[in-house]
Amino acid sequence: RAIPTVSRPYGFAINFYALGGAPAKARRMLAEAVREIPEYATTPGGQRALAEFETRILLAEKKPTEALVRARASQRSSDGTPAACRACIAILMATVFDSLGQADSTAAWLEQYLAVPRAERFDFDSWALASTNKRLGELYDAKGDRARAMQSYQAFVDQWAQADAELQPVVATVRKRLRELQGQEKP
Repeated sequence: RAIPTVSRPYGFAINFYALGGAPAKARRMLAEAVREIPEYATTPGGQRALAEFETRILLAEKKPTEALVRARASQRSSDGTPAACRACIAILMATVFDSLGQADSTAAWLEQYLAVPRAERFDFDSWALASTNKRLGELYDAKGDRARAMQSYQAFVDQWAQADAELQPVVATVRKRLRELQGQEKP
């Protein structure tokens, strides 16, 4: 409350609670945001942002079908203009389709994320790039697309080669699978 209303990080808090598995807190924060900043409900960009927040909350509530409806609404503002943040939409849609178990759609949206110019996704790469490459590797691996799986796994390993010690078991597992795909090791 000490922070002026216009400077309150409602979006970060809503996403933090939703991604952290506290959808009830996220909903309370969303209600406060709409009450304190009516533009969320009355402007095209605000309505798009609300749809994105609600998508994350629905995912936290284990309601992926409803989340898909809201995620699609977040792709365009109510006035029809596309969302300004292509990286945001790509990650959100990939997450929803992954929760629905739709591997091909998940991979397509993750590829769309990677297709966004790096300058437009610099805020996201720090937390989304490694998981994107790892998940793409898993999806392509499951599909039998060895070449693309190896490419994605290698990108992940390259990015996390110097990761903190507690993350190295993940890197070792992916590195092992990469060697198996390369024929250097038996599964």
